[in-house]
Amino acid sequence: VLRDGNIEQVGTPTELYATPANLFVAGFIGSPRMNLLSGSVAKISESGVEIALTGVVNRTLRFGRAAADLEEGEPITVGIRPENVQCAAEGELAFEVNVTSVENLGGSTLLHAPDHPAGNFVIENRDELRPGIGPLDIALDQRHLHLFGSDGQAVARAE
Repeated sequence: VLRDGNIEQVGTPTELYATPANLFVAGFIGSPRMNLLSGSVAKISESGVEIALTGVVNRTLRFGRAAADLEEGEPITVGIRPENVQCAAEGELAFEVNVTSVENLGGSTLLHAPDHPAGNFVIENRDELRPGIGPLDIALDQRHLHLFGSDGQAVARAE
């Protein structure tokens, strides 16, 4: 992937999609593009790093020891692909977004929630249940989260 004549990352399309090296590659590869959400480092401990998303109360995301060189309070960006955001099941750790538009693509539906404080959400829903416009509880598949430091470089994958 090139940007302004500089190499940002080298790899197969699958590698670039699965493990982007920075925010540019994360946002460039994939359609719809990766959700990029603002947050900060909430806590660092022996077991890893906890991230708080902007506007999400009492919900933290866990990352492994690879992110341990971050500092508490440091701003970060969390990335997640639209297919890894799900409608929350009963009792699942979730938070609410407000869906403002729905794109039915046949085999899947894209739900757009652009006004969340953490950032714009696009949710790719393949369930038979097709949520409509309005509030929706969502859950992030933590196995597919990406963490980017304040410099825009990838830090670690979620545990």
